Amino acid sequence: MDLTTVPFEGDFVSRFPISIIGYNRTVLIASSVDAEVRFLFASWGIFWGGVMAAAKFGELVPVNGGDPIPLMNETMSIGRRDSCDICLKFQNISSNHCELSFLNGFWSVRDLQSANGTKIKGERIPPHAWRPLPPGEELRVATHAFTVEYECLNPAALEEAMTQEENIFGQSLMEKAGIQKPKKPTQ
Repeated sequence: MDLTTVPFEGDFVSRFPISIIGYNRTVLIASSVDAEVRFLFASWGIFWGGVMAAAKFGELVPVNGGDPIPLMNETMSIGRRDSCDICLKFQNISSNHCELSFLNGFWSVRDLQSANGTKIKGERIPPHAWRPLPPGEELRVATHAFTVEYECLNPAALEEAMTQEENIFGQSLMEKAGIQKPKKPTQ
């Protein structure tokens, strides 16, 4: 398919002859690209490695194989509903299962009172409690395991969040019981 058949606004299409190899939501995978177009696509969050495009904020890679899921927004919902950013059509996934948030240069996750839970390092996350996700960490949504692949933009903030997570007094008993919602991580 030629880029001129892909709908874009403005005169962009007529200026650059690019062959499209694949399309995934808003991510384009192109074959031959000149420097100006490469810079433009890079500003959209597409990283070049052969003929592969990565997501703006990283990707969820299924542990047992399958296509990586691009993380395109700073906040993404995961669940069985079609309205979720990442729709997983499995019986053991709740309609609104969990939420991912990219704040302070790293990903965090919270469970949305799902029936089968969200786990990091095999440990179930209390409902509505934000937990940091270091790059390469395994995230389990019910029984479905993913590796969170991204570049941490603020290692110091991630380390601080990991230290706070280990602090057993860092959360009230009401939050631990799921009666009170903890606040979203601040920037």
